[in-house]
Amino acid sequence: MPPLSLRDLSRDAKVLVTAFLVVLTLGYSIGLAYVYATTRMAPRGIGAHYAGSHDEREMKFPKSPIELIQTTHNHVLSLSLLFGVLGALLLAVRMSSRLRRALIIESFAAILTTFSSLWLVRYVSRSFSWLLLASGIAMALSFYVTVGILLVEVWGRRGSSPQVPGKSVENC
Repeated sequence: MPPLSLRDLSRDAKVLVTAFLVVLTLGYSIGLAYVYATTRMAPRGIGAHYAGSHDEREMKFPKSPIELIQTTHNHVLSLSLLFGVLGALLLAVRMSSRLRRALIIESFAAILTTFSSLWLVRYVSRSFSWLLLASGIAMALSFYVTVGILLVEVWGRRGSSPQVPGKSVENC
């Protein structure tokens, strides 16, 4: 069991954590809406967004190195902080250590893969759009699953634990 449990927080602390998670989720979801608006979340749209397109309906220019550096810098820093805070909150959740580690590692691996692959799309091959799409989906799933776990834990009954009788979830 973690030394501090989100279930055992005061009501005010639970409201703070919940408000943080709700606003964070809103911001993350708006970011996904922007990605959809600019790429349609499809390999072809991703390729056009980063490597350019000569489509008559909507001409897109390839991203310059400066634009890619700025995008990578801003997103890697902010997403690292976002997932760092979520990971720290997961440390106060009664859950399988394996699942906790998997969520933490997956989110940071997805950041590295996503922002490496946009460079690959621009400078190596548009085929890396599939990698960018898959890693972006993995990152979003880890975000929403983590937030869901945290909200369930925050508002679960004090002292209760989702573990199987006779088995410690910490050693799973």
